[in-house]
Amino acid sequence: MAVREQSDSDTTFTIPIDFNDGTSMEATAFNADNKDAPVCICLPAMGVRAEYYKVLAMNLANQGITVVTCDLRGHGQSSVRADRQTNFGYAEILNIDLPTIIAKVKNRLDCKKVLIMGHSLGGQIGLLYASQSTDVEGVIMIASGSNWYRNMSSSWKRNGRYVGYYAIKMLNMLFGYFPGTKF
Repeated sequence: MAVREQSDSDTTFTIPIDFNDGTSMEATAFNADNKDAPVCICLPAMGVRAEYYKVLAMNLANQGITVVTCDLRGHGQSSVRADRQTNFGYAEILNIDLPTIIAKVKNRLDCKKVLIMGHSLGGQIGLLYASQSTDVEGVIMIASGSNWYRNMSSSWKRNGRYVGYYAIKMLNMLFGYFPGTKF
């Protein structure tokens, strides 16, 4: 992986991250001008690449918050992809990925505290991680509510969500994983 080293004039740079299970990814840091700025790790929604949050990260950096964007396992810059031979889930993200990402970010940016900002599934994962860890100062959740079908207000939405859940379950059983790029 080619890595640009940070210089005083650089505001954006990549951080290579190697996990103890042999997988890897690259995170992107958007530095605020102040070296003591709060550091926020942005976790994306399910199926959304970290690069989608670039404009948000640049705007937050301009407002004085350093932001690090990273993909969830299996997406974007992650070296692993789901298939019949590769199985991963919340456990790997919570127990392998997030502790490593946070440690690498703290070391590279020389900061003591980080926040997690998560969108949708990223917010739920961030909150789960923060609830059992002391290395996160706080969690910012963006549109991270539950999609449980029984919570839907109308019967049309409830029934549609119920059918969707079981369609996804059937596709998982058929393919051995969810082929999100095809559906």
